[in-house]
Amino acid sequence: MSPFTTRLRSRLLALTAAGALAAGTLAVTTTPAQAAPETIDNATFTWGVSGYAQDGIFGPWTFKDFTGDASYLQGNVATAPVNPTPQTEYVVDPVPATSFPTSKAGKAPNAVKFTGGDGTIDRATGTADLEWSGSYTVNAYPAIYNAPNEIYSDPSLTVDADGSGRLEAEFTIGAGTSMTGEAFPEQSFGRLTIATFDAGSLSAKTPRGYRVTPDYQGVEATIPAGQAQQNRTCTAAEGTTGWWGAWPQELITALSSHVSGQSVLAHFYSTGCGGKQDNKPPLPIDVKFPTDQGEVTISQSVFDNDAEETVTVTGTGFNPALSAGNTQPPFAGKASGLYIAFGRFADPWDPTLTPAPPSSNRGLGDPQTRNGRSVKWAVPSSSFPGAPAQDPSAASYTELAADGSFSTSLTVKKSDITKDSGSWGIYTYRAGNAAVPEYSTFTPISFVDKDTTTVDLDRSAYSGTEGTATPVITDVSVPSGDAAAGEVELEYTADGAGSGDVVDTATLGDNGRATLELPASIEAGEGDLKVTYLGSDSAFGSTSESVPVTIEEAPVEPAETTLSVVGVAASSPYGAARTAKVTVDTEDGAPTPTGSVTAKIGSTTVGTGVLDGAGVATLALSRTTDVGARSVVYSYAGDEANHGSSTTTSLTITAAKVAATRGSTTKPTTRKAGRTTVYLKALTGGVTPYGTVTVTFKKSGQSTRTKTKYVSAGRADVTIPKLAKGTWKVSVKFAGNARFARTATTAAGSFTVTK
Repeated sequence: MSPFTTRLRSRLLALTAAGALAAGTLAVTTTPAQAAPETIDNATFTWGVSGYAQDGIFGPWTFKDFTGDASYLQGNVATAPVNPTPQTEYVVDPVPATSFPTSKAGKAPNAVKFTGGDGTIDRATGTADLEWSGSYTVNAYPAIYNAPNEIYSDPSLTVDADGSGRLEAEFTIGAGTSMTGEAFPEQSFGRLTIATFDAGSLSAKTPRGYRVTPDYQGVEATIPAGQAQQNRTCTAAEGTTGWWGAWPQELITALSSHVSGQSVLAHFYSTGCGGKQDNKPPLPIDVKFPTDQGEVTISQSVFDNDAEETVTVTGTGFNPALSAGNTQPPFAGKASGLYIAFGRFADPWDPTLTPAPPSSNRGLGDPQTRNGRSVKWAVPSSSFPGAPAQDPSAASYTELAADGSFSTSLTVKKSDITKDSGSWGIYTYRAGNAAVPEYSTFTPISFVDKDTTTVDLDRSAYSGTEGTATPVITDVSVPSGDAAAGEVELEYTADGAGSGDVVDTATLGDNGRATLELPASIEAGEGDLKVTYLGSDSAFGSTSESVPVTIEEAPVEPAETTLSVVGVAASSPYGAARTAKVTVDTEDGAPTPTGSVTAKIGSTTVGTGVLDGAGVATLALSRTTDVGARSVVYSYAGDEANHGSSTTTSLTITAAKVAATRGSTTKPTTRKAGRTTVYLKALTGGVTPYGTVTVTFKKSGQSTRTKTKYVSAGRADVTIPKLAKGTWKVSVKFAGNARFARTATTAAGSFTVTK
């Protein structure tokens, strides 16, 4: 188990802190030249859309239907089902840092990621003109509302040197139903500006990319009459943000022009103040450019605001030869490696840029305590010998292996960093003064208030049988009484053993409970169990008290069984009675099976029966199995002396034949409509037909008149239109549907109009 360990590709370029780790201090270094504009074909684009998409009125929006170079980064903002392995590539802080909901603080958002972006970039200034192929779809509502999809295709991004720019995409609203119940077809709005950026909108800017924060706050939008108007009166008071604003007017205008767009229009501007209105601004967009730089993985990305925690940092691709140009002690003339640091850095912070940003932009811990604690120096082992010799075993150092990899741990404690602005993260950057921008990486982290936890087991002692898994139920709670989320491990220690082994892991359910299993392979004897909660983004880990467990020797192996089925026709109509006779046979000498037999189609139970003294069960199968070819699985669960078994048969359900008749009639006149009653009856019995009937009234020399009626419970009253005098023949025809076969036209009599 690797809690919260997922590959975080080193984002954006990084930093140099104040110095070289010599005698426990850091020294200031110099800067290399800027990069030149270039053409690329594999830029990435990652976006969580908006905080509203992470927790709207009905919960997180659905992200789906990814095509081309678009893919899904699933977070854990949904409460059910809980995603045990949320993405860690795209991290955002909650309101007021972004529009990410405060209720989801510390969780990973759902996001879309495009790869293979084509175009031109300037790594030094951030200027970009990029395009991606593919599409993704979001929907803000449960399926029951038939709300339309929002479909974004082939995005393009333009960024100027000052950080201003725009995001465009082909935008389509899928077919659906409006809030007033009006059905509408799919509507394409063409290419629209989805987001705009003002100068200074780029952050964490390095040669590897940057984060873009779209415009919203204070953006005025013109909203058509008849739609909820934009609220521009919000003010910051009593802890509220005071935010109001809108997405681009071009998008607002397009959505306003059609009923399909009007159904989602309010998602894109402020219709009130506070609450979920604060989640409507677009979330930041992460743009990454390909490089040959190193990559970093961290063991967790969310930390407690008040606690001291340890993070494991693993790096690959940091070529030691790149730092050979160092001229500063203590590794002058040798490869000087790189720093690995926890800190809070303000943009711009990368010392390889021209002009070099001030060192004050790079917030690290106190110089007297950070070395070997929140900052480590990864150095090739070949650089340590010589004068002045350094001790590679010192806490400040870790090895940069010949293959460019390292692994070390850092202490993360928020209060160690006094800088009051910038991005929290794990940073790597070249040591000494060698010009190595390939060493510069930034991996974001965030802080939340974590809860303490308690792990309880449902028993004070356990017992089991050798050869059979023993369930162990555990609950993890926090002081408020809420359920925790995350994973738990079960450890078993046999009597006399010095230490235990982790024998199972499980993910906690919504109620903070999980069922683990002591494996069937545990030998008979006595031992102890304990469960460890591994912690989460919002809670610390903890361990239960040990409880004793006794495993008894396995009983005699139950006999094998087989099932045979007779009595069910291979094909029968919908609604027909179906009875299956199931016999459970055992090995010679085994006791007669007891218990019940269940018949299922897929996950649906369609019949059950109890075994009699001869091991035979009679099952009345469901009359309402839908039309089509079906596989019926008959299962016997077994008993103490006999194993369970199952068998599968085929069953074809055909549409039921229907008789359509006409009952009592109130004749029409030339001035007044009449009425007749139409009846539908399934010839197989047991089910009541439904569907559309057409009643035809025909008189020689007159136009044929028809009436169509939906029959919902086997009968329907049909209005007869006013008719001319004379004798009219009446016929009835049932259209049929998936369950009931259509009927030929039925001659249902006649009547005479006399006045």
